[in-house]
Amino acid sequence: MLLLPLFAMQFTTEVSWDGLDFAVFGGMLIFAGAAVEFVVWAGGSRLVRLFGAGAVVIAFVAIWATLAIDAI
Repeated sequence: MLLLPLFAMQFTTEVSWDGLDFAVFGGMLIFAGAAVEFVVWAGGSRLVRLFGAGAVVIAFVAIWATLAIDAI
């Protein structure tokens, strides 16, 4: 996933990431992956693990979309 913006930057000017953008996105991926692993490890039933992992994914996408439009 981290290479997709780099690949897109080769073909269009609409994607223009710098080093900080890649670092933030990489940190977000690491944090989200660790959070999903924790939810799966600490969750009780299958349903709790599923909803916990879903909540992490939804939060990741919401933060990514917010950062993408420079709202913060």
